[in-house]
Amino acid sequence: MRARALAVVVAVLVAVPLAAGSSERDDRPDATVLCYHIVESPQDERMEISRVTFRQHLQYLEMTGYNVIPLHHLYEYVAGKRDTIPPNAVVITIDDGWKSAYTEAFPELQKRNFPFTLFIYPNIIGKTAIALTWEQIREMAEAGADIQSHSLSHPFLTRGRHPAFDDLKYAGWLHRELAESRRIIEKETGKKVRYLAYPYGDYDSRV
Repeated sequence: MRARALAVVVAVLVAVPLAAGSSERDDRPDATVLCYHIVESPQDERMEISRVTFRQHLQYLEMTGYNVIPLHHLYEYVAGKRDTIPPNAVVITIDDGWKSAYTEAFPELQKRNFPFTLFIYPNIIGKTAIALTWEQIREMAEAGADIQSHSLSHPFLTRGRHPAFDDLKYAGWLHRELAESRRIIEKETGKKVRYLAYPYGDYDSRV
């Protein structure tokens, strides 16, 4: 398989790299990642996609032979811990922690038994009327949703983005952004955090 960078973009199909460094294609199946943020109600004009469009996306997946799989199945496959994934595999993710993940997306995904991963940053949870509450997150987790980390406060994480920090201060700050996010999510949900979605896609070897 030709190696391609994993880009996670709202409602855009992307190929997951399965053979980094290889320029040869093979017959291993591709996977597609769909990443959402806010699913609007009809009265909401903020951003992202409408409830109707989101429902159409899911109906399309149902009708055209796509197989929605959990994120950990894709991870295990890419890491060589799982022999294969089904053809036309799709992973669904929702970033940040906005309330529409619970009010709009969750009912539609649950209706179809589609697994999904919710990447949240704890500093927004319960802090605004349009953010999720921990009670809503726990309900989704108990129903099978995969709750993972999007850092603690959704900052740019790389060293170059924080010129005011010396190396020691940056190291402590970065550790808190990653470790404290995981600690809080695990405490609130009772489930392990295994994955991180880099805010803004901002990472380097240190991160």
